[in-house]
Amino acid sequence: MTDRRLDEGVRLARGGLLEKAFQQLGLAAGSNDPAIAAEALRHQADIHRSRCEWDPALDCARRSGRLAEAADLPDLLAEALNAEASVYISQGELGLARQLLLRMIGITGNDRIRGIALQNLGMVAAEEGRLDEARAHFEGALRAFEGVGYERGAAMALLNCGRIAVLQERCDDAEEICVRAEKAARAVGDLELVALACLNLAECYLLRGEAAEAERPASEAMGYFAGVGNEWRRIECLRVFGDIHRSGADRRSAEACYQRGLELAHGLGAQVEIERLEAKIAGLGSG
Repeated sequence: MTDRRLDEGVRLARGGLLEKAFQQLGLAAGSNDPAIAAEALRHQADIHRSRCEWDPALDCARRSGRLAEAADLPDLLAEALNAEASVYISQGELGLARQLLLRMIGITGNDRIRGIALQNLGMVAAEEGRLDEARAHFEGALRAFEGVGYERGAAMALLNCGRIAVLQERCDDAEEICVRAEKAARAVGDLELVALACLNLAECYLLRGEAAEAERPASEAMGYFAGVGNEWRRIECLRVFGDIHRSGADRRSAEACYQRGLELAHGLGAQVEIERLEAKIAGLGSG
């Protein structure tokens, strides 16, 4: 399956040029080839999700799935289910996401796609606080991606392994994995992955008590997510900047970052982030 408009849309999206990407993908979505149309709709769903446009994201993902199912394309159906599950993860609807991801594994024998499912099952487990389970899923995804030479997937899996290392406060492991993830993300030229890797690296530096070092990667991440209009990830950046200010005993600036993040989270209905930021603000009062 190849289509110039589809390929160009994917390339533009990974370069952060989302408006142009969306236009090219829209043209590809009109293809008479159901495989091309389904893939284009799935990528459009990803762009909507990155902008926190939940309903359009779900619509595109479901349309992609219907096309793939009607054309008996199980791998593309599995990827469409993943796109839908990713929206639910972003919204904090973890049970719905898990159901789709388990269905996804059941309909594909493709190791790359299986790795993607494991990756997102790891994200669900991490959000639910089951960090050892999440780590096992992410490491399984990394093995699957490396086995088929899927470099972008391997970069994503490394990114998430680094995230778990940070959450488990495994300082030495966290720094090594986060640095590897940043290098891998830059090597595949995916600016969103680079920004996510930078955000993890900033948290790694905070874990080590190196707040000044955290500012560079946190600023790079914020610059990217603000530029593409990803409000959900901006919330994460604001939380990290709040932690940087708190580490420097600047309580007022820390609270301002947390409060701004909380406003955005309420606007998006991002319940997981709301709970995190409320806990951060409460912690300021006791610290």
